Amino acid sequence: MNNDTYQDKKPHEESDTQIVEIQPDQKENGKQEPAVVKRNGKATVFTRLFSEPKYLQRLYKTIHPEQNVALEEFKNITTEAILTNTIYNDLGFSVRDQLIVMMEAQSTWSVNISYRELEYLVHTWKEYISETEQNRYSTKKMQLPLPEVYLLFSGERKEKPEYISFAKVFFPNQNCPIDLKIKVIYYDDKSNILNEYIGFTRIFDECVRKYKRSEEAVREILRICREEGYLVEFLAEHEKEVAATLFDLFDHERIQRDYQRELRKDIREEVWDEVKEEVRDEYEAKIDALKAQIADLNAKIARTSI
Repeated sequence: MNNDTYQDKKPHEESDTQIVEIQPDQKENGKQEPAVVKRNGKATVFTRLFSEPKYLQRLYKTIHPEQNVALEEFKNITTEAILTNTIYNDLGFSVRDQLIVMMEAQSTWSVNISYRELEYLVHTWKEYISETEQNRYSTKKMQLPLPEVYLLFSGERKEKPEYISFAKVFFPNQNCPIDLKIKVIYYDDKSNILNEYIGFTRIFDECVRKYKRSEEAVREILRICREEGYLVEFLAEHEKEVAATLFDLFDHERIQRDYQRELRKDIREEVWDEVKEEVRDEYEAKIDALKAQIADLNAKIARTSI
């Protein structure tokens, strides 16, 4: 098999950022729906970690060790969607206004990331064109920053393609005029910020499997990360914030599960009430018809007796 690109025959739909979808508070059938968070715990830490320029600088040094870029030359352009179910990505940043780097973090393999990354890229270019006041309909050629697109894969996998190609995934053996090649980054034994994040995600998953989504799981995640050297500096600086965020996320997920369970129960009860009402109406109609038949029969008997 060619190791440059890979087309997964049975892609999974899960990722670090698509556990639950955001829903604004709204009332339906007299009940208040809980607002639920868009990102899960791992993705929230990923986005928060690289929102700080010094960690962004370390990330860039990991993928471009040959370059030295000052902190002020980075600009975070991650698209956030807090209260609406619109386009958002894990991480996007520009370098010297000449390069844009986009990176998604996934623990479950899905080649659909190639479509989502293409969507994020087009959205980011549109934002750039608007911010730089360029006219896409002008005869003058626009200036666009060069894109680099990455997938940080923290899961386990036997086959490790170097790239995922949009064209080869969705239009294999066809002459597709559009393509986007995503560089896939895997865990290795090197000491860098991306490997530290992957180490954090694996500890996160193991603790959640062992302790479920609980306060004990959060405490163990932070303790083991400190002991094993994953994101030590970041967690030391933001331990209370990270802990509070994970507590809140776990609680939101619990509320959402409880709400969905209650909703399913209500739906079952409503359906059963409707069925009972339909059966009762049908039964009453049959009883009325039977009563009418009996009345007719009694009338005939009465006339015969006379």
